[in-house]
Amino acid sequence: VDTETNELRVKVHKQVLQRNHEVSNSEATVKTRGKYQRIFREDVVLPNYDYHCAITGIRTPSLLRAAHIVRWADNKKERLNPQNGICLSVLADACFERGFITIGTDYKVRISDKAKRDQSLYEEISKYDGSKITLPKLKENRPAKRFLLEHQNRIIEIN
Repeated sequence: VDTETNELRVKVHKQVLQRNHEVSNSEATVKTRGKYQRIFREDVVLPNYDYHCAITGIRTPSLLRAAHIVRWADNKKERLNPQNGICLSVLADACFERGFITIGTDYKVRISDKAKRDQSLYEEISKYDGSKITLPKLKENRPAKRFLLEHQNRIIEIN
């Protein structure tokens, strides 16, 4: 790992500790955006979820994503917020991003009716409907209910 990435990693850790979760668009250049997101994944989200998907329990690292509840592009002030990240498998992440899956403020999984359009997809994900996600041990790292509501509202708009 290069010096620049290490310096960025230290900076991110300090920001998170100080509860400053902003990454401005001028900081998040094409060159650094991926580094910020990788650090968010490897140092913040995956450890918070003990390296497994909060919905499915999958533990294969190459199949885990650090999903932003409120998308990176939609809120620069919350880009590094542990409460805006959730560890999801590749399938769960794609379903969450596209509104087939949402998570209620009670931390329970909800499967959208639109998932029924693809019977195989519905069979795969419907078994999680109504189940509670696995939460980080530290309460201050659990998904913020305001972010979950914002996600649900965005999903309603795209459905």
